[in-house]
Amino acid sequence: MQRVVVAWENGGSLMRLNQNVQSAERTLDAPELVDDYYLNLLDWGSNNVLSIALGDTLYLWDASSGSTSELVTIDEDSGPITSVSWAPDGRHIAVGLNSSDVQLWDTSSNRLVRNSVLLHPKTAMHVHCC
Repeated sequence: MQRVVVAWENGGSLMRLNQNVQSAERTLDAPELVDDYYLNLLDWGSNNVLSIALGDTLYLWDASSGSTSELVTIDEDSGPITSVSWAPDGRHIAVGLNSSDVQLWDTSSNRLVRNSVLLHPKTAMHVHCC
């Protein structure tokens, strides 16, 4: 099972992912985390929330409260998730899919705002929001 190590500097909201961390604030289990250099499956938002794509499901972990929620599970025909990227507002997140779709989600209402189909299949692997 893959694990994600989450650490803060001096109790702040700065997060670092580092194999050399001596002690971790929190260790999160990450089953189905794909080990692929070309995928972007983790992103830290300005709202202090870590997004992590595990297979076809996108989870949100709120570092302030310690709570975890499931934002969306993608249909197998479209998945898996290949990229996630928070918007600077910390409210919206772009989700790139293996099918070349890019979805824009409003995380405060758990609502799909927009779905776009890209012409080049590799583009959804490197999506950057807003």
